[in-house]
Amino acid sequence: THNTLCSGRTQMKSLDPDRIDLGHGNSRAIFGTISAISSGVAWDMQPRFSPDGQWIAFTSDRAGGDNIWIMKRDGSEPKQVSKESFRLVNSPAWSPDGQWIAYYQGDETKYLAYDINKLAIIPVAGGAPKVLTAALDRPVSGQISWSPDGKTLTFTVGDDRAEYVGRTTTAGGVVEKLTTGRHTVSNVTLGADGHLTLLAGTAARTPEVHAL
Repeated sequence: THNTLCSGRTQMKSLDPDRIDLGHGNSRAIFGTISAISSGVAWDMQPRFSPDGQWIAFTSDRAGGDNIWIMKRDGSEPKQVSKESFRLVNSPAWSPDGQWIAYYQGDETKYLAYDINKLAIIPVAGGAPKVLTAALDRPVSGQISWSPDGKTLTFTVGDDRAEYVGRTTTAGGVVEKLTTGRHTVSNVTLGADGHLTLLAGTAARTPEVHAL
């Protein structure tokens, strides 16, 4: 999908998911005709195709505050998935079976200065979210990657002006630390075999590509 700024707002565009780069290494950067599938004053952003290509998850404030929504690939049947009223949410990521969406859940707005995002998952069919990093006193960010079996999720953890790659299970609990040292970490990508690629740098070294 492509986001195009229109009159200061974001308008969502749609392409055939078989013809665009979905970031999993097995798609092609061949573009077809684009068409707007959302409009109006709502701020729609971060669109993500479902694994079967039939649905799009996105973040929107169309019901007031930011929440996770889904809609058919043609823009029909929009449904609100999360029901947050005072927390900001972002970065939806589908589970491999298309039954869950992971996302970052912000703290109460009065605590925004602390920037302690939590990782949460929510059933696409609706229901209460499950916060997976509730016990972690550090912010999480970056690309959310589900393991191919849908049992674990990988993300980035901020820790005293450094970052590391973390992993936890869909049951939550302990966050496993996958990288060590005082690095900045970005562009973490999980391969089908479970190996990671990422950009890592330090205060004295520009980011370089690493594999794990």
